[in-house]
Amino acid sequence: MASSLAHHARRHWVWIKWVAALGILAWLYAQSRDSLAEIDWTRLRWGYLVLGAGLCTVAFLITFTRWYLLVAAQGLPFRWTDSVRLGFIGILFAYVAPGAVGGDVVKALLIAREHPERKAIAVASVILDRILGLIALFCVGSAASLLFLPWPQHAIFRSVMVFLWSGSLLGLFALFLVLHTPFPRSRIVRVCFRLPVVGRVLEKIQQGMLLYQQRKSVVWGAVAISIVGHFGFLSVFYCASHALNVDDVTPSYAGHLLLIPGAEVAGVMIPTPANVGALEGAVRYVFRLGQEVFAENNASDDLRRAETAGLMTAIIYRLIHLLISLVGVIFYMTTRKEIEQAIAEEERAEEERAEAERTEQAATDDETADQPPTR
Repeated sequence: MASSLAHHARRHWVWIKWVAALGILAWLYAQSRDSLAEIDWTRLRWGYLVLGAGLCTVAFLITFTRWYLLVAAQGLPFRWTDSVRLGFIGILFAYVAPGAVGGDVVKALLIAREHPERKAIAVASVILDRILGLIALFCVGSAASLLFLPWPQHAIFRSVMVFLWSGSLLGLFALFLVLHTPFPRSRIVRVCFRLPVVGRVLEKIQQGMLLYQQRKSVVWGAVAISIVGHFGFLSVFYCASHALNVDDVTPSYAGHLLLIPGAEVAGVMIPTPANVGALEGAVRYVFRLGQEVFAENNASDDLRRAETAGLMTAIIYRLIHLLISLVGVIFYMTTRKEIEQAIAEEERAEEERAEAERTEQAATDDETADQPPTR
C-alpha cells in the first residue's frame, strides 16, 4: 500500500504542488486584503506594463541565446530557433507539466530525443544552463549591494547581503574549480555520487561540466549573458511595481537589483510549480525589508502598504511572465505528439528505476535477514 501511494504521489506530484501554491497565494491575499482594497486601479500606468512585457520578451530571448551557445559549443546541430522553440515549451511546462516532469526536464527530454547519439551532452547543457543562471543572479544582487555601502545596521538586511555574496563567490569559485582544475575527477567528487537522492544528480552535473572543460570561454561568456538577461527580468519587476502608482513604498531601481535576486532564490527553495506563491511571498517580504531599511518613514501603515505593493508587483510580474510564455502553446501544438511520447517514456523509465531500487533494497534486506546473529 505504501509503495502504491508513493507511486501515485510521484505521478500526480505537480497537482499536489499546485494545491500548495494556491494555498500560499490565498494566505498572502488574506494577509493583504485591506491594503489591496486601497489601491486605485484606475491610476494604473499602462505604459510601464507594455514596457515590462517588451523587456520580458527580450530577457527570454537572451536566456534562450545562452542555452543555444552552450549546446552549439559541443558541436550539436542546433539552431538558435531551436533554442527559442524548446525554451518557450520549457517555460510553459514549468506551469503545466504533468507528473513529476518540469520545464527543464521537458527541454532535456526533447533535445535528447532530437539528438539521441549525444544524449549526455544535450542533457548536460540544460543542467549547466540553469546553474549558470543561478550564479549570475547571485552576482547581480551582490554587485548591486555595492551601491548601498556602508550597509545599514539592520540584522536581516546584512544577512541577505552575506547570503548574496556567499552565493556569488562560492558559485564563481566552484565554476573555476570544475573548469580549470582536475577537481571534478577527484575521489571526493566520486564519493558524493553515493549520496542518496542527490548522488545521481551530482554525477550528471559532473559529467556535464567535464564536457565543457574544453569550452571554458563559452561557459564564462554564458555567465555574462545571464547577467544581462537578469537585468532584463529585474527591470520587469521595476516596471510592475511602478505600474501600481505607489512609488512612495516601492524600492528604487537599484533597490530592485539588490532585493529581488534574494527573493527569487528564496522562491526557488519552495518547490511549487514555477515558484508560484513562493516568489510572491518572498517579494512581499523584501519590499517590506526595503521600506524598513531605506525609507525615512517606517510607520506600520507604510510597512503594510509596502508589503501589498510587493505582493502585487510579483503578481503583475507573474502575469507578464505567463502571458509571454503562452507563445509556448504555439510550439507545443506543432510538436504535441513528440512531447507526449517523450514524457511517457520518461515516466516509464522513472517507474522502472523505482522498481529496480525496490528490488535491490528487498534483496539487501533478505541478505541481512539470512545472516546469523553476531555474538
